[in-house]
Amino acid sequence: MGPRGGRLPPGPLARGGLTAGLGLLLALGLPQGDLRLLADPARAVALRQPEALLLALIGLLLLLLLLLPQALLALPGRLLRPLRGAGRLLPAGLLLLGLGAGAVEAAADGWRAAGVDWHDSYLGAYALLHGDLVFYAPYRFPLYPALGGALSRALGLPLPQALQLLSLVALAGIAVPVAILGRARLGVGPTVAAAACALGLPSLQVNAHAVTPYPLFAGAFALLLWGLVEAAGGRLRGWALGGAGAALVFLADVKGLLPGLVGLGLLLALLPALRARPGRRLGALVLALALGLGPTGAAHGWMAGLPVIPLSLEEHSARVLEDGRLASAASSGTVFGQLRGPLQPIRALMDVQRALSAPERAERVAQHRAGSLQRLRRDFPGLTWRSLALAGLGLLLPLRGPRLRGFLGGAVALLLLATTGGLAGLEYQERYVLHAAPWVILGLVGGLCAGSGALLAAARGEVARPAGGLMGALVVVFALAWPGSPLALGRGEGARLDPSTGGGGEQALAAWSAGALRPDDLLLDTTWMMSGVLLLGHHAVARVPGDYPSLGVPFPQGRWRVSRPWPAEGGRRLALVGRRPAPPNQVRRAETNAGQRILDDPGWAPIWESTRGELVVLEHRGAEAPAWWLPGGLSGPSAHGRR
Repeated sequence: MGPRGGRLPPGPLARGGLTAGLGLLLALGLPQGDLRLLADPARAVALRQPEALLLALIGLLLLLLLLLPQALLALPGRLLRPLRGAGRLLPAGLLLLGLGAGAVEAAADGWRAAGVDWHDSYLGAYALLHGDLVFYAPYRFPLYPALGGALSRALGLPLPQALQLLSLVALAGIAVPVAILGRARLGVGPTVAAAACALGLPSLQVNAHAVTPYPLFAGAFALLLWGLVEAAGGRLRGWALGGAGAALVFLADVKGLLPGLVGLGLLLALLPALRARPGRRLGALVLALALGLGPTGAAHGWMAGLPVIPLSLEEHSARVLEDGRLASAASSGTVFGQLRGPLQPIRALMDVQRALSAPERAERVAQHRAGSLQRLRRDFPGLTWRSLALAGLGLLLPLRGPRLRGFLGGAVALLLLATTGGLAGLEYQERYVLHAAPWVILGLVGGLCAGSGALLAAARGEVARPAGGLMGALVVVFALAWPGSPLALGRGEGARLDPSTGGGGEQALAAWSAGALRPDDLLLDTTWMMSGVLLLGHHAVARVPGDYPSLGVPFPQGRWRVSRPWPAEGGRRLALVGRRPAPPNQVRRAETNAGQRILDDPGWAPIWESTRGELVVLEHRGAEAPAWWLPGGLSGPSAHGRR
């Protein structure tokens, strides 16, 4: 009887070929990476050698393992045998690990509302929760603020904490598909190593509790990718997961249009792979089609029924590219709110691509792409195409037997990841590194561990596979601990949110206002990004027409936008002014012209200032209001526009 599975046993030829290949790897890597620099990480980084050093270290360790006696190679397998049943607990374990790590990050930042442009999402949640629609930022899609407001109402949480909890759960939830797919294709050990390594990624650390839609987008993208891999294996649940993921990607942000459309297209293309019992195939195909496309139709209906209309892709692009043709084409509808036929999203993408390809925008588009790549390299600054190529090879090596049938799933997942590169032509794409970071790290680290085990198994037999995986895990531990590594956990400390821009001043203002503001006070917020957002719903906050958030629900000409609760007559006249940074011996100027006019007016006196001095509240001391105070009169509930 031949060997099990019909495979030839490893012999001198396989071992010799592998040894020669590793020797070639060392010959190419050692001249570029002097292993003595492992003791001097600062110099290694300065010479741009960390990647070459790690590759040379991997090759050297594999060569040493090839020379070990068979009994020593089998030892890791015997030691790890009691842990084989732990794979069933991997999704729940990684989910708890993600939730715990995110909670630690949030506690380290004081559970304060923060994140890139977090004011937009907070204003949207406040507007939908309290009905003050003039404060809705229309360049944000409503899924994240609507869910955050519903969570706040259901759990009785303050709105900032409800939005943070939603981001934390969405980002930690990525651990479930990562665990399931990684366990099935790479094994438990490589997946655990990848998850541990992902905890050090700056993009995950910074966004763990951010009040932004990007963690929710990343979670929806993971659900879509999981569904595609399951559908490639012919399982009906793949179309259910993928359809739900595509709908959520569409609703999370306007830039989800491209990956959402590609995901739906891949779900349709995978219909022939659906496995069904004889005689029931037609019904299974109809059910899969309904599961794949039905959630997107429901998403369209939900968004169309909202009292706000987000900007369409064309309108977003017109603002970024300053293209009047796009703006005029966008005025008749939005991506979901007024869908103009099934081909409208595809035409929108083609119009944007034509605008991006115009010669007069080449320089600006190049700047956006350069900025996006720079942000992408924050997570993997020392890695080049060599590491990505080796990771891809490592992912292919373990594919044997049933795992080989999962190759199609990996291919469609990589295709979906590749399509998101089209977002690089639009502004702010760098924030979308978040959705790809967990999968890139799974390929890099999981591919290293699983690939090392597969290489040793080919040369020394299956008993050597655990030793290769253990070696890969030890390299990962070294990469996490070595300061010169692109994956070092310590690098994430420098990516923490700056308190001056990350919500610290806004939180301090909210804490002060709880005992200092009276029910009849009216606070005019003159800051650029409306730093008084946390006061909304508790105190009357006013904004002048045309100020951020702009492009909202139409508001009566000449009137201020005043939030609920409405102030009574006769209260104090207060103003919130944001001040720009300045050298120690220079006067800090206001962020806006309105704020500077108040700072220059001797009739205004400061009554509160943040610790860092970026925010200051002033009270008008005169008996009469300034001439420009409340032009057109105070606006009440009837002045609020509706759809």
